[in-house]
Amino acid sequence: MWPAIDSLGFKMDWKFAQRHVLRLAAATAALLLVAFLYINFNVGSSTMGEAIRVNNKTQSCIDFDPATVSEKLHSTIRLKQHTYNNAEISEFVCSILNHDMNLTAKLDCSVSIDSRYEHLRPSPSGSPRIQYYFALDLYQAVHIILPLMGAIMEAIRYLGPEYCALSIVEGRSTDGTYAILAGLKTELAAMGVPYFLVRDYLDPKAGGENRITALSHLRNLALEPLLEESKSKHSRLASKPTIIFVNDIVICPEDILELIHQRVIQSASMTCAFDWNKNAGNFYDSWVSRSMSGNLFFEVTHDGRHWLGDDMFFDHPDSAARWDQTLPIQVYSCWGGMVTLDAEPFIRGSIAFRSSDKEECYMGEPMTLAKDLWKQGRGQILAVPSVNTGYEYDQARDAKGRRGYVHDIVNHTQYNTEAELVKWQKAPPPMVKCMPVYWSKLGTDAPCPTHYTESELRTHAKESEGWNDVQDFWESVASIISRDGWTTNDRYGNAVALFKELREIGRKSMVGREGEDFEEQPQNKDPSMYWLPTLLYLGALPSCIARQIPRDDHDSSPLNEGFEKKVNWALKHFRIPGLAISVVRGEDIFAKGYGISNTETTKPVTEHTLFEGASTTKAFTAAAISLLVDDDKYPNIQWTTPVHDILPEFALEDPWATTHVTLEDILSHRSGLPRHDWIANANLTIQEVISKLRYAALTAPVRTTWQYTNLLYMTAGYLIEKQTGQELKDFLRTRIWEPLNMTETYFTPTDAQEANEDIANGYYVGSDHQCKDAGYPSPKILRGASGVLSSATDYAKWLRAMIHRRPPLSPAGHAAVTSAHSIVLPTVVPPFSSPSSYGFGWFLQSYKGHPVVQHTGAIYGFGSMVIFLPDVELGITILGNNLMSTNAVSSVLAYHIIDEVLNIPEEDRFDWAKEAEKALNVTITPDPRTLYPTIPNPPLHPPLPLTSITGLYTHPAYPTLNFTEKCSQKSIIPPLTNATTVPRLCMFFVDPAELPESLIMEIVHVSGDDWVFGSEYDGLATATKVQVKAGPDGSVERLGIEADGAMAALGEKIWWDKSD
Repeated sequence: MWPAIDSLGFKMDWKFAQRHVLRLAAATAALLLVAFLYINFNVGSSTMGEAIRVNNKTQSCIDFDPATVSEKLHSTIRLKQHTYNNAEISEFVCSILNHDMNLTAKLDCSVSIDSRYEHLRPSPSGSPRIQYYFALDLYQAVHIILPLMGAIMEAIRYLGPEYCALSIVEGRSTDGTYAILAGLKTELAAMGVPYFLVRDYLDPKAGGENRITALSHLRNLALEPLLEESKSKHSRLASKPTIIFVNDIVICPEDILELIHQRVIQSASMTCAFDWNKNAGNFYDSWVSRSMSGNLFFEVTHDGRHWLGDDMFFDHPDSAARWDQTLPIQVYSCWGGMVTLDAEPFIRGSIAFRSSDKEECYMGEPMTLAKDLWKQGRGQILAVPSVNTGYEYDQARDAKGRRGYVHDIVNHTQYNTEAELVKWQKAPPPMVKCMPVYWSKLGTDAPCPTHYTESELRTHAKESEGWNDVQDFWESVASIISRDGWTTNDRYGNAVALFKELREIGRKSMVGREGEDFEEQPQNKDPSMYWLPTLLYLGALPSCIARQIPRDDHDSSPLNEGFEKKVNWALKHFRIPGLAISVVRGEDIFAKGYGISNTETTKPVTEHTLFEGASTTKAFTAAAISLLVDDDKYPNIQWTTPVHDILPEFALEDPWATTHVTLEDILSHRSGLPRHDWIANANLTIQEVISKLRYAALTAPVRTTWQYTNLLYMTAGYLIEKQTGQELKDFLRTRIWEPLNMTETYFTPTDAQEANEDIANGYYVGSDHQCKDAGYPSPKILRGASGVLSSATDYAKWLRAMIHRRPPLSPAGHAAVTSAHSIVLPTVVPPFSSPSSYGFGWFLQSYKGHPVVQHTGAIYGFGSMVIFLPDVELGITILGNNLMSTNAVSSVLAYHIIDEVLNIPEEDRFDWAKEAEKALNVTITPDPRTLYPTIPNPPLHPPLPLTSITGLYTHPAYPTLNFTEKCSQKSIIPPLTNATTVPRLCMFFVDPAELPESLIMEIVHVSGDDWVFGSEYDGLATATKVQVKAGPDGSVERLGIEADGAMAALGEKIWWDKSD
């Protein structure tokens, strides 16, 4: 249920609020920037008069002058990048709440609302329920935000604020759109309107992005609060709510009400407006609109040169007659800038916005929506000619001036109200036209099915402008396919055969990966779809050929001599035995090994040498979950599914969190559970680890704070195994690695050794500055969070699929894993140009204006970095056999390649080498002296003898600890006082997991009850606070260590009870 107690859109855990008020406040401030922030305001009641006037001022805008402010705002609203101060935002809000179309869009909108719409206002009875759900996706919309939001606000006031909800997805705007929308929250709260504002950074026009998949995602995202509310036991939704989806258009309030009116009186599943280009000449949404003849609303000649927009419904006489009378018209599909929809099929889950599947014509999400509605017997789809809109002020004025305003049309004496109701046609058209598009719009990332030399490509690109020989081709296939794309059912088989023959000709000209990619291309197999990809395939070839002309020189390897010098410097300076590096440029892969994989045998590293990928495994685990989300065999697995629902043994410290933490939450590190890495240091199974999570403290409410944790990716891996009945390694192999021809990727060293693979040995730099064997532990318990062994070559295949958004992940899967779900850092840290966020298994940043998707990995003896920039089709993998050094130098090498590709001048490049030096110069983190800045001099003696502290300590989740005076290694912690002797105990895990042989742990006395814990492995040392507590009888009762970073930041420790 949409809660009334919480203005941030998530249920508050008041226990946490009391414990961590300051932390929660900081997290709340950060969440105002987060990619998935829902703003949900209290629902109240409001009263209103019989008709709503335009200038009905709210209390906060009493002294507001619309004319003065409107003139002022017009000086800035055309800026593509602008930041408004609070005063300006308030002026925008007041302009929206008291909008006057004559001052903004210069439209002659009706001053009052017609009594025609009185029946739309629910009768007050009991608790008000949401009848009207407004949904918008907006980007760079400041220039039309006054009339757009003003019209919506007036419609809401008329319908009754207590019966309306507003959901807006805002994406990436730099013109102030988000700030203004956020500024509406106070007024909407006062009106009693539930308001949901979500920010999503998915760019439908980004390189490699399937535009329709992206648009579908954004539209579905706007509907998420509605769907979530429908699942509540105390849902406030009315029995038959209406969705009003509005594009970034200029409208009058009556436009909204007329569409709702027509949906209600006609019992329609969907009603659409008409959006127009300048001068109201051509109908704008022609690509997604089809009449009941199956054709476009107006005729387009086969060569695409003539759009006969004045002859609407040219081949369907009944529709043309109703068009002439401006009466509602049943159509196969439409959108027109604004629609109303029956919410019921969306709530039931039988309908959602989607892109075309593999066997459909490439079409927009309104067409797939209409197609799905028809399949379910919901073909009552209306286009309403009285509602005319435009995307700019002048377009809207032209549309309404030439086509008419609603009030003028419906109140005209010639408007035939008796004929207004349509006679529904129950069956869809026998055939529906697939509108030709360019090859780049076909919904496939496969290369064009014809290959030429560069010289030939340039010649063809020039010649294709005239389409000279295409006419001869159409003549030769006229008996199978007509020029405008039609084929009959009896000729369909011949058309498909022709397509297959042409496809085979193209395939035979290809070799290697190009041929493999082409083989993955979808083929049409379903005659019931009525579309014919053959036409698109043939019509797109000229533009397809033109696209093959390289934008830059991908043939020149980035792993050149100059780069090799930089790598050799890094190997020597940072004491890394070996590195394997691969680069993806478009379709090309460049890979090479440097240094040695084993210091004893001096075996060289090659592009096929295997390294531990460590946390780069998380991307594979998230991808595997996406495959289950897309798989109809697992309907219970969705991103928003609570983990406890499908894995009952999963439980957290807090009962509410247990039942509400979703797959999305655990994969984006926003569950409230911090790292608690020590839990996995015991010799446990993953099932046993999961059973112990209920005893691990949470440090934040759900969905408020990003906290990295391996434990929940281990949980996700186990969930995959439980649901599929396969080991995680087998699922990844069959569903991801084999489809990508990743033949050098494994999940355990044993599997790789049995396959006789070349596996690098892991190392660390000891205190004597020499490389030492890390012992190569690869704990199986970490599977899901870590565990992948792979080569630079195989990782390049993985990155190529991610860059081009190819299978095995679906377009929706790609969008999900690489979209921001939580904010890592709300501030911008140079050299990046955006806050750091997290998707599913990927960190997301922006560098020099380019999106960067990356993840690093670190495990005993190994470091890794996997990074790609999708818009420039660049991917880089760096694998090394020295944990600290590899991760320090990875950014130096990766961003050298990135800067080269982006042509960044030397003087503008960030000094990554300087940062790497800083990382390696740290000997212990943090400096133990910072833990206790004020220590008595001389320090207080321990109140208890060392012998009383030694022994075993237990915790329900963490490993059992054993403290002893027998220490065989020198102390990790440097002297903190002038004391001549410092009490020290060494610590060991009882029945530990597979851990590095170099691991040393100790506690060193500071003063009184205070101690310092120190640990070191692989040359990495850490320090944290320890406290020893005595019981009433004077004996040691328990011992606390700040063993978790998030808890330490709150001043809290993990407490073990002494057991002997």
